[in-house]
Amino acid sequence: MDQQQREGGQHHSRGTTGQTLRKTSNADGDIEWADPTDANITVDTISEQQLLSDSQTIVDLAVTTTYGLAVYIEGLRINQGSGADEWQPDPVIETRLTLGQSYTEGSRILCVQNEPAGSAPAPLERSKTCRTC
Repeated sequence: MDQQQREGGQHHSRGTTGQTLRKTSNADGDIEWADPTDANITVDTISEQQLLSDSQTIVDLAVTTTYGLAVYIEGLRINQGSGADEWQPDPVIETRLTLGQSYTEGSRILCVQNEPAGSAPAPLERSKTCRTC
């Protein structure tokens, strides 16, 4: 890329549809167009465990949010949905979920955010799954 392209902002017309501009080194202006499938993105999983109370169906999360969440009760995964064996995110409070049924007092609920099998349709959508973005 030449000086005019760096200063004039003309580099935007050089890539092809779907490509992204990326740095190839720490040097100023050292950039190239690349296919985004070449990217290697790692997102940390965040988990929290709680013990359920007798008849508890509402769970308030302290560490995770419901976006991109996988929920396990006593080690068995329950899916997001409206059935008795499923869970739903609160429509307003992103740190609250509702279980479709209550479980035995003392049952362990494990909530894992950003797990590959989580509920996020697009793992990096917005800042909901990237706490440091």
